[in-house]
Amino acid sequence: MKSCIFVLVLGALCAAEIVHKTKTGETKMLNCGISGASKWLRGNNLLLSEDPRTGMPLKGKGEIVQRSRLKQGRNLEISRITPQDAGLFSCSGNGQEEQHRLVVFSMSVSPPGRLEVGSEATLQCEVSAGLPQGAAAEWVRPGGGQRQGTSRLQLTSVALEDAGAWVCVFSAGGETLSENVTLQVTGPRTTATPSTTTTTEHANNATCLNCDGIPTHGPQQEGLLGLSWWVWAAVGGGCLVLLLWVLILVMYNRMMRRKRRFLKMRKADLLKPKQYCRCPGGPTAAAGQKGKKPSAPIPAPVYATP
Repeated sequence: MKSCIFVLVLGALCAAEIVHKTKTGETKMLNCGISGASKWLRGNNLLLSEDPRTGMPLKGKGEIVQRSRLKQGRNLEISRITPQDAGLFSCSGNGQEEQHRLVVFSMSVSPPGRLEVGSEATLQCEVSAGLPQGAAAEWVRPGGGQRQGTSRLQLTSVALEDAGAWVCVFSAGGETLSENVTLQVTGPRTTATPSTTTTTEHANNATCLNCDGIPTHGPQQEGLLGLSWWVWAAVGGGCLVLLLWVLILVMYNRMMRRKRRFLKMRKADLLKPKQYCRCPGGPTAAAGQKGKKPSAPIPAPVYATP
């Protein structure tokens, strides 16, 4: 009988505490179920409240106060959640009180992205619930297999069977919560090539070796600095086009300079005074004599002798 009463009391205590889980960096809303509630506490310290007489907001102390605000008068909104925000909150009003526990967790896989078979990986599940004993977390393999009783799981050699959803399970406020992260595992890029596999690869790639053991054709080979030949061909073509443009510009500038020099010399010749020939007697005499016939000589006078 006593044990039954203990179980009922424990269940009532657990039910009185509403658990909220959220990730680091997110925004979380704590909805208060008490009508007319206007006061929020974080532990035993004032967080936000409203003056019942004036309706003016009252704020407590702490960095979390700057990221908190009341919504619809009784709900609490916390932005940019940090692990230090985890803990017990309570709203009150009309002589009633309601408790809320905020659980903050973060999950990560290192290295991120797709994992290759045989590589190493680390799964991390950090949980902050504001409890004195903390919040124990453990990992469950894909498909609900064996549990790993640790929050930080090291995979020394990833296998194809490790692909899937890994579940992080943790308890807080009398509730069992869980979140999952998905691992993507692919086969290795290069694997051991038995004789049959090698023959198949040679047949598919049509790769032949000459006497020096150098492939004559087949898969594309990497060039200098790990770049393919077509990349270098594109770079060379671009450089050639640029060189041609430079030559064209140089020739054009040279031709324009020659043209300007020619025009300058021609203009200077046009500005020089013209030179005319000088005839005996001057220009006037020359002009007067032009077009006239020479006159006949005057005969000498003849005198009679007595």
